[in-house]
Order: sequence, then C-alpha cells, then structure tokens
Amino acid sequence: MKKTIALYIIIALFVFGFIHCGPSYIMDTPTGFAHYHKEKRFLKYISSDGVRIKVSSLRNEPKGDAAMWQNAIEKHLASKGYHLTEKKEIATGENLKGTYSEYLYSYNAEPYIYGIALFEKDEFLFLVETGGPKQKYLARREHVLTAIHTFTVK
Repeated sequence: MKKTIALYIIIALFVFGFIHCGPSYIMDTPTGFAHYHKEKRFLKYISSDGVRIKVSSLRNEPKGDAAMWQNAIEKHLASKGYHLTEKKEIATGENLKGTYSEYLYSYNAEPYIYGIALFEKDEFLFLVETGGPKQKYLARREHVLTAIHTFTVK
C-alpha cells in the first residue's frame, strides 16, 4: 500500500513538473499600472481606468514563425468582428523579434482596442495581450509599448 501511494506521489510530481516546466519571462510594469502578484501562470497588469495587459506563453505547435501565427490571429479575429487598425514588426531590448497589431472592436456599444504582441523563441510563442476602452487605451499606449520592449525570456 505504501509503495502504491509513493508511486502515485512520484507520478503526480512528475506530471506537475512536466506541465509547469517552460520558459520564464519578465516584463517591466508599465507606468500607471499595477501588477497582479497573486497570479502565477501569467503576468497580469491593470490600470485604474480598466486597461489590461496579460503576458503568457504556449508551445509553438505546429511549428511556425511569428509572422505565420500573426496571420492566423488576424484571420481569427476578423471572423469575430475585430478590425485591424495597425500592424508592425517590433523587437525587444534583447532583440527578440516579433509582431504587434491593434484591433478595434465594439463592446457594449463602446469602441475598444485589443492589441497583441507576438514573439517566437525556440519551441515557444509568447503573447502580450493588451486592451481597454479606446480613449483610455490610447492615453496609455506609449507606456504599454515601452513595457513590451522590456519583455525578456530568462
């Protein structure tokens, strides 16, 4: 019985380690934003006026570069009613190259902006998703972009 319990514990630890192993990353907290310290799987930030930022990673499967994934995101968002307003190539301070795009959409009859930066490194994709009411987002946009340029994979 003890051997069975020990085996289950070892399997559980192995599975937990496998699921949660992946690259770690950091990004400076943008000016005017607070960092959700309680969240462990993602980096999350929010401003007092409702502009939000979420940084996450996922496996690059099937394998593709940032431009290919950006194209897939564009097609998906267009099918959901998002309108592309800006698209450009960007790079972080450590020269991690990626793409950044912004979309306009309507939520409760108000215009909102959804921005997404996408980086690809090794077998992972890194997403920096941003969004909020259009006027509030535009007022904070430079701080958001400055923070995105500090994104670093450890």
